[in-house]
Formats: sequence, structure tokens, C-alpha cells
Amino acid sequence: MIKTISYLGLGTMGSGMAANLLKAGYDLTVWNRSAEKCEPFARKGARVADTPADAARDVDLVMYSLSNDQAVEEVVFGAKGILSGITEGQIAIDMSTVLPATSLREQETYAKRSVDFLDAPVFGSKNESANAKLWIMAAGNKAIFEKSETSLRTFGANRSLLRQERKRRSHETGGKPHRCVGNGSARGRPGARAKGRP
Repeated sequence: MIKTISYLGLGTMGSGMAANLLKAGYDLTVWNRSAEKCEPFARKGARVADTPADAARDVDLVMYSLSNDQAVEEVVFGAKGILSGITEGQIAIDMSTVLPATSLREQETYAKRSVDFLDAPVFGSKNESANAKLWIMAAGNKAIFEKSETSLRTFGANRSLLRQERKRRSHETGGKPHRCVGNGSARGRPGARAKGRP
């Protein structure tokens, strides 16, 4: 059971998602490039990490919503990044809007460290983030999706798992797989895909 979570990227979307994790009772650690955005969460009991590596240590699940591929490169792969702190047996979920090549690189790198990974971008608005009404389309291992689903449910009732092989084929042909729905429970049609702004 997932009890401890780190959330990195407290922008327009991430702040709402992190707030809902706190409301759900998770033991939460937060990190943001601009540290002042962590202060409201600290006042509500969240731990504030000094670096992404620090945020990734000693938690069951690491989640992040970052503004673009460059931000993921820095926060995940950079000095004192998530990969410097995360270890075998943990789960990482990227909720950012990134290219398939970036998420596939994340998947492959995490796998080398025996870390489970889901690519789980969200669709919705700032209000939908705050009110837990986002759409989530994940790609990755079904068992890890199911293990993480209770945590993902805090962001919205509409969740769907996209088969990883479909995403890989789309990447190889230069497509964007997040418009396709694989095995899932999502109902309705999502709006514009959301971006975090750390």
C-alpha cells in the first residue's frame, strides 16, 4: 500500500494535485524550483525537500508535473535529480506533457535501477485539478497502474491505461500516443492536455 508520496512541480496543475494528496491523508513531501511555492504545503504538514534527489528518498511513490522536456531533463536526470535519490522498489510517475522519446528514456533509465515507472499525463484545467476532476491517461505496466490507482484517484475519477507497446509504435512513427485510449475506465472526452509549471 502506498503511504508516502513526493510531489515535484507545484505549478498551475501540480499545486492542485499535491493539495489533494494532502487532503487524502498521504504523508507528503514537496519540491519546487521556486521554494516559496512549497510554503503553503509546509504549513499544512508536508515536508519540503531541498533537491529532487532529496524528495525521491524514502518514499513509496514519486510524482512530478513539470513544464516541458527540458524541465524533466533537469529534474530527473540532472545533478541532484530524482535519479540520484530514487532506489529499487519505488514507483515514479511523470504527469508532465513531454515527447514520447523523453518518457521512453525515463522508462528505460528507471528500469535499469529496478524502479517502476508510469507515464501519466493529465487533461484538464486549474479548477479541475483543484477539484479532483482531471482525466489521467497512463502508459506502463498494468500491475503498477493498479497499485498506484488509489493515489491517482485523488486527482480524478477518469483514469485509463494505454498499452505501452502502442505508445512505442507511435514513438517510432513520430506520432503522439496520448490521444489514444487503451485498457481503461475513462468516461467522457478530455479537453486540452494540462501542463505543470514548476
